[in-house]
Amino acid sequence: EKPLEVIDSFRNGKDAIYEDLESYAKDQLEIDDTELFKLKSNLWQLAKDTYQEWYLGKDLFNKVEEGTALLDFKKGFIYEEVILKPQEEIQLLLQHLKEAGYHLAIATGRPRTETIIPFESLGLKSYFDDEHIVTASEVLDAESDYPEYQPLGKPNPFSYIATLNGNDRNRYKEYATHQENIVNKDEVYIVGDSLADLLSAKKIGATFIGTLTGLKGDKAQPELEEYGADYIVEDVTKIRNILL
Repeated sequence: EKPLEVIDSFRNGKDAIYEDLESYAKDQLEIDDTELFKLKSNLWQLAKDTYQEWYLGKDLFNKVEEGTALLDFKKGFIYEEVILKPQEEIQLLLQHLKEAGYHLAIATGRPRTETIIPFESLGLKSYFDDEHIVTASEVLDAESDYPEYQPLGKPNPFSYIATLNGNDRNRYKEYATHQENIVNKDEVYIVGDSLADLLSAKKIGATFIGTLTGLKGDKAQPELEEYGADYIVEDVTKIRNILL
């Protein structure tokens, strides 16, 4: 409970979170120099690599992170992800949405490998075309191509615009600069579990369906209501009551 309690006391936003983490470390450890805890510090890199090695496993870690795994027995938790609802129920929902004429797409803050492999392992990848799956990897590509427009991660709607249009890298500048009210509200639905998803939907003019299965759980409902979510459901399976 302690880590969750501490995290709940932090402000939103990556930079603010790390500033609050430094302050927390300074207070708890009674130190003045918190350089060790800064983003991209040696400790940060060590923690990231350790996590990625456990999550991806030795082979994927060596390939994706272009490093060398410290140990060779790790197979990777990425192959054992637990889905929030029964697998068959999610598959049936996606099948019914496609049969009803919906075009399905993904916009996620996960890197591409960490998106594709779990979807394949869970039998969900076949419901989505590759060009309509946009991840943190594509966001990093766009920020590399057009650094003047970064950050392009959520709540910037770049990933949603890219996945909607088929992820054409030649159009990344357009996706980064033409974002406001570009879709018809009754034609595009964004399903997400965070305020960042909601703000992305509002900016492009889409209908937003909030699910209470994110980090905040049920506590996210007041925030989603405050910012004008069009619908709020307990979990993703309940969107069939809205869309079907």
